[in-house]
Amino acid sequence: MKRRLAAILAADVVGYSRLMGLDEADTLARLKSLHRDLVRPNITGRGGRIVKLMGDGLLAEFPSALEAVQCAVDIQRAMPEREAEQPKERRIALRIGVNLGDIVIEGADIFGDGVNVAARLETLAQPGCICVSSTVKDQVRGTLRQEFRDLGEVEVKNIERPIHVFGWPESTRLPPGSARPRTDRSGKPSIAILPFSNMSSMPGQEAFVDGLTEDIITGLSHMRWYDVKARNSTLAFKGTAADVCEIGRALNVGYVLEGSVRKGETSLRITAKLIDARNGNQIWADRFDRDIGDDFAIQDEIAQRVASILGERIWQDVSKHIGSKRPADYTAYDYAYAAINRLHRLEPPDVVTAKDYFLKALELNPDLPTCHIGLGFCYLVGALYLGSADDDAIDKAHEQGLKLLELAPDDAQTYRLLSRTYWAKGMHAEAWQSVQRALRLNPNDGDIIANRGIYHLFMGEFDEAHEWIDKVLAVHNETPYTTDIMHHWKAMASFGAGDYKESLNQLVQISGLSFLKNLFLAACQAELGNREQAEANLRSAMTIRPDLSLSTLGFWRLFHRDADRQHFRCALQKAGLPD
Repeated sequence: MKRRLAAILAADVVGYSRLMGLDEADTLARLKSLHRDLVRPNITGRGGRIVKLMGDGLLAEFPSALEAVQCAVDIQRAMPEREAEQPKERRIALRIGVNLGDIVIEGADIFGDGVNVAARLETLAQPGCICVSSTVKDQVRGTLRQEFRDLGEVEVKNIERPIHVFGWPESTRLPPGSARPRTDRSGKPSIAILPFSNMSSMPGQEAFVDGLTEDIITGLSHMRWYDVKARNSTLAFKGTAADVCEIGRALNVGYVLEGSVRKGETSLRITAKLIDARNGNQIWADRFDRDIGDDFAIQDEIAQRVASILGERIWQDVSKHIGSKRPADYTAYDYAYAAINRLHRLEPPDVVTAKDYFLKALELNPDLPTCHIGLGFCYLVGALYLGSADDDAIDKAHEQGLKLLELAPDDAQTYRLLSRTYWAKGMHAEAWQSVQRALRLNPNDGDIIANRGIYHLFMGEFDEAHEWIDKVLAVHNETPYTTDIMHHWKAMASFGAGDYKESLNQLVQISGLSFLKNLFLAACQAELGNREQAEANLRSAMTIRPDLSLSTLGFWRLFHRDADRQHFRCALQKAGLPD
């Protein structure tokens, strides 16, 4: 076999079967004339060779990408005038794809990846348009008067790697849903925060709206695990009605946030929507109503709250696509998001898998803060709530927190993990300092607010624990993972206060967390005197963790007061949990 580099042009007729159905003889005659008078002269005139005709399509090769593209442009420019006298429903339109790549020559025919990519590009082109690969775009850059529009990366059938597509003319768009979510080379999800729209009739509100946009960008940037476009990249779209998918392709991002601000004399309404830039689907939307007050305080609160919600919504959306790639193609972020998804289920097998995924991610990127946070919580959750037999788990979790002090000393999540490891090690003063530091860094993040509630829970301050956990539920009331774990913490606070019926009410609202849910249902039922039900719930928990015992289950030791420790311990003993 012979190989060489060549520019490949693939073209076909749009709606060929429909045209043949209208008038077969006329269509064939017009196609023959089109080929003779326009297509063949342009191909040969540019030094190209027609490799083969395939019914309504053709394949041609050129020694130069520039000649192939110029040929395609000349043909498409001539088509509207050529077909102008035909009724609209009978007009012939072409779509063309051009690629530069390696080809295999066999006789007069050509094969190979370069040909396959050209054929896929042709199918992506709209009637009258041209789609070219990034290799072609690089070759013709600066030598053509025509501008090619960046249409983003596309996953296509039978091509392992995504194709970066450019289109002509400027109005070219890809078929809906064909562009893939954008990430940087590390696999990190990317998002653009568009300038919020000022819907206020009152003058002088533009500064408030711009400040809100800037603060959301800053708040999300602090989370480190997202690539957030700088504000100057999105200013070009201020006040425009551009399509979100087009914005996504122009900025090379997978997600777009847009919103508006409407301010009256006494009240303020802020709306926000998170949109998948691949297909335009809405992932999340909410509105925030506030009384007029301190503009800066409102701006700061809403910005940080939106950033917190976005952070969770994005990782949940990304994790839905885990498993769609070959293991060899996984990035550190792929493993990290798969791990986060497993960890939030809080089931013993899932936490074990999450730990493995975090460790794999750290092999690829040892300095990824997300993984050190997640790995630390894997060790903590396993030792304190799931009956792990790892005697060094608390120390291992604390080591991850200390590592984070080096990597992310200004990240609230660093101090959230440290507060929990300090507490587990009995260093209560240090734990409280970390709780406060996390809140100062990000006072509106759901995880950080809940962390304050958990501190009060283990201090035995159950009313304060409810108060802080309720703040999280007020924001994350439609986020399944978060609402489940918040109801779990409220159930523990109600149990600690001796309100077993309310504890049961919180537990039955949990849709997942089967292991923890059954464990605490057993404790509640035992305290209510429902021994048979308590034993049944405990059996369900021990089906998942057969070796569970009070000695391996560490959470009850976390309570500051001995009375609270014995309260939880005795309830589990009543349910039948062995020492």
